[in-house]
Amino acid sequence: MQNWIIDLPRTTRKTRTRSIKISIVRVGSCWFVVKIFNKILSYLSVVLLILLPPILYAQEQPRIMIQTAPDRPVEGSMLTLTLLVDHSNPDEVNVMAPPFTDGILLDFMLKGPRVVNADADRWTAIEFRFTLTGSGTITFEPFTVMTPQGQKQTEPFDIIVQKSPDSNETIYFRLSWENVPANLKIGENAVVSLRVNNWNRTVVLPESGLFLPPVPMGHIVESLPLSEKEKSIGIALKLRIIPLQSGVLTIANRRLTIENAIYEVPVLRIPVSRAAKTEQQ
Repeated sequence: MQNWIIDLPRTTRKTRTRSIKISIVRVGSCWFVVKIFNKILSYLSVVLLILLPPILYAQEQPRIMIQTAPDRPVEGSMLTLTLLVDHSNPDEVNVMAPPFTDGILLDFMLKGPRVVNADADRWTAIEFRFTLTGSGTITFEPFTVMTPQGQKQTEPFDIIVQKSPDSNETIYFRLSWENVPANLKIGENAVVSLRVNNWNRTVVLPESGLFLPPVPMGHIVESLPLSEKEKSIGIALKLRIIPLQSGVLTIANRRLTIENAIYEVPVLRIPVSRAAKTEQQ
């Protein structure tokens, strides 16, 4: 702080009084400015304390990838869950696992280095080996991963465990035909689908070839490939039908037993008429 010297001239009392007043005003103004400056610094410090930690935390979080094998786990088999952490020294990586739900038993955990790409980048792999004691949807709550880079939690995720083929429990499914035309003319074509009603995604959808019906006499029936999206919503079979004679194209109802499931397929009937050109002749 600057020192102020009050000069008292050897004049009249009135002059001395004026000099003292001016000096006091200057000292007061300086004190006021310093006080305002200190307040601004205090506010800036508070703002920095609030904003800096989230920014630093976001920059320090480690990268994590999750892998599971096999793709379609079955009740009674083993499941390997791997956390890949972007840190080359396994000794500096720690994981806090969440409580595991019913249907899985943790057998053991392994930790070590692993090369994750063609550039030979070394990450840390933490493997959890489980025995699957039940079927259905298993939810994994977040894992907490801690490294010198910081701390991060994974997102919750689900794994669908299929029933064992050795299970004696029988599951019944009803199916229905979709996109069935009201009628067709000879030579026209239509694409129809066979869907499993209320499809339970915990059960593996059988191959579409197992649902192929006997081809009706005098008609063409072609099986079409299914996309993964169609399979995920329970489409079991897709057919292109081309009638070659008039009448009623009929595919009989059937009951299919595949592994431990029974599939009830309804009858399909499509009236077929002659083409307009043929009728004129």
